[in-house]
Amino acid sequence: MAIKNISQRKFAQLIPVPLSFETEIGEQVEWRANNAGTIIGAVAKEKTRGGWLCIVLGKDKLGEFRVCTLELGMESQQAASLRLLNAMGVAEKTGTARRRTRR
Repeated sequence: MAIKNISQRKFAQLIPVPLSFETEIGEQVEWRANNAGTIIGAVAKEKTRGGWLCIVLGKDKLGEFRVCTLELGMESQQAASLRLLNAMGVAEKTGTARRRTRR
């Protein structure tokens, strides 16, 4: 599995519909994708609680991105980054992971 850092612009290009969780949840600060561009993820600073979050999206059988993982309330950007990499690995191994939300 190869997960690489990508730019915010590249992240936005991979998603046909803009991911607008910045206005709802927080400011995105990191973006990642697997080599195929079928698993993507971001780290953001939570808007209301001040913690960190990660979100992983994977393409379904129809080729549309679906949320695989959304985890909130992490204490640091580093913790969110590590969790993002782990969750993206799981999503890639399972072919878009089971949907999972943690607080």
